[in-house]
Amino acid sequence: MSLNEMFAALQQRVARKIKEKRVGFCLHTLLLGLSLGFRSIIWVRHRLYKQKVLIPKRANICVVSIGNIAAGGVGKTPFALMLAHQLQAVAILTRGYRSEAEKLKEPMVVNSAKLAPPEVCGDEAHMMAKKLGDKALVLSGRHRFIAAQMAAAKGCRVALLDDGMQHRKLARDFEIVLLNGADPFGCGAYLPRGFLREDPCRLRSADLLVVVGKVNKKNKRMIEELSGGVPCVQAQMVLSECMDMNKEEKRLDQAKVGVFCAIGNPHRFVESVQAAGADVCAHSFFPDHSLFDEATLLNFSLEAKRQGADFLCCTEKDWGKVSDALKRKLALEPHCIRAELVIEENRQAFDEAVQTIKQLAEEKR
Repeated sequence: MSLNEMFAALQQRVARKIKEKRVGFCLHTLLLGLSLGFRSIIWVRHRLYKQKVLIPKRANICVVSIGNIAAGGVGKTPFALMLAHQLQAVAILTRGYRSEAEKLKEPMVVNSAKLAPPEVCGDEAHMMAKKLGDKALVLSGRHRFIAAQMAAAKGCRVALLDDGMQHRKLARDFEIVLLNGADPFGCGAYLPRGFLREDPCRLRSADLLVVVGKVNKKNKRMIEELSGGVPCVQAQMVLSECMDMNKEEKRLDQAKVGVFCAIGNPHRFVESVQAAGADVCAHSFFPDHSLFDEATLLNFSLEAKRQGADFLCCTEKDWGKVSDALKRKLALEPHCIRAELVIEENRQAFDEAVQTIKQLAEEKR
């Protein structure tokens, strides 16, 4: 097992214990102390911005933040893609986690015509540029204000700030917050005792809430109380297709598969594959945004084959991080599973948000 896999396994083990409320006294005490420290830092930072000791920079473009209050994958990038298709002259600003772009002084323009590899521009930037083509400009780098100004200079009128809720340095004109329907408040504690990375009271500052997945009555009531009546839509991540290396579609139902991925919520991906009718007989999880180690993937493919898997599958974001040469070396053929976010309830609120963003963009001209 590689160091990346060991770290991911430890993360997942602790996360499982927290979700299942099986944290022992010693671990609970350690995590709680760290959690209180993290919460204090968040509180102080929030107060500094509220008292205008720290002032966000305002770019010459309509900035739309897409974020969440808890750590873990909830569908921010699929939502950004969906929103980008509803707008004109749009740019997507992403940090480029664990890539060379994250370390650059100036954000990188990710061009779909000459696509940089994921390790250079970031896995999310790579996927979004590939999917959007000329529909949107993708900029990758940690300096989001510079990226927003670059987008404005290139004629864009709207900048979508992917995973932007915690990035307070850049002023936003519209705030969209996504929540995990199964656990909207990160097990009720801040990192690392829970998964919160923001005060839930900040839901009141949002312009639109998007709850992804089914939500029970208790959580729905808490969301309504904490948000103070902010418009809310219900959405669901839906697997759209499973493609092999020749871009031919493969059925998942009744198939036996091995799953590998490097995303924020790998168990949700596994559950989605199972919901599509597949039997997941083996899996390999890596830390979010990380690259795949060749030896580890080769060993995993052999293990999945021993477990009786018919083929391997991974997310669309991860697909671009595996070279064609490595794909051909694996003991089982890998497949790319594409997913999309589908709005199931209150589509009107989403449509009204799109119109508001368009109006804000016009006012910025």
